[in-house]
Amino acid sequence: MDDHMRTSVKDVYAAGDCAEIVHGVTDIPIQGLSGSHAYSQGRVAGANAGGVDRAYDPVFVPWGMVGGQVQIGGVSLGETLHKALGIPHMVAAATGISRARYYPGVTRIRVKLIADPVTHRVLGAQMYGGEGIKERADFLAFAIKRGAKLEDFAWMENVYSPPIGALMEPIALAAQAGLAELAKK
Repeated sequence: MDDHMRTSVKDVYAAGDCAEIVHGVTDIPIQGLSGSHAYSQGRVAGANAGGVDRAYDPVFVPWGMVGGQVQIGGVSLGETLHKALGIPHMVAAATGISRARYYPGVTRIRVKLIADPVTHRVLGAQMYGGEGIKERADFLAFAIKRGAKLEDFAWMENVYSPPIGALMEPIALAAQAGLAELAKK
């Protein structure tokens, strides 16, 4: 199957569980096994079957889940897979909060960014906390796909609104911590 979801049979397209997708960091085909991938692939296959020229981009696999009162999530490969695949990387991590510290319901959020130690391009992320993990994973997948670096995240704009957003975004705090570690070397 190619990036237009075409199979080796003329006018036959594939999407979903039967289709491999290319990972954006490794360039290795993977099984997506995700409803979000299947849906996007189906849209691309349908568009191409209808005469549109649309490619399915490599994926960075944002994910999230809930366990009790804790949300966990991430993007791309975690630290363990970077090590196993021999991909050079560094870890930039910090703990922030989900909303203003004085506002009811504030929860801690831990963000770990995995970045290239030379270019500072962010390659993946892992997070856990009480809220907002899914939205951060979506944002990070989009930014990582476009080549965002630690410097971009360290100086990012974010919403500061006490009921929904802290003054310092946990993603920015992690990037700043990573840059501080690099400056020591």
